[in-house]
Amino acid sequence: MGSGMGRMILTKKGMRIVSAVAATRTKSGRDLAQVLGVDGRIGVLVGSDPDAELSRQGAEVVLISTTSFTREVFPQVPQVKLAIEKGLDVITIAEEMAYPWVREPDRSRASALR
Repeated sequence: MGSGMGRMILTKKGMRIVSAVAATRTKSGRDLAQVLGVDGRIGVLVGSDPDAELSRQGAEVVLISTTSFTREVFPQVPQVKLAIEKGLDVITIAEEMAYPWVREPDRSRASALR
């Protein structure tokens, strides 16, 4: 899902990818083009440190495309909070995150995402 979204973003005018973080260590340090399976180089190296990558100049939106389920996104809540604290908008493919307190009320209260 994330690779498809990354490839789509590359085709959009007015959008550019300024950083990328991979949960898989084997992707870290590689040019994003290699990770996305597109020709050439993008000039963005995939990182493994969310704090460093979220601090990149020009970042406005964070796309979290790791899972569809709130229960599985919650381990990433520190990254979500970090992005919000940095003034970035967050988009996730986890459709349950639209109302996380419905499916995961205890986790939602504990993370104060409401």
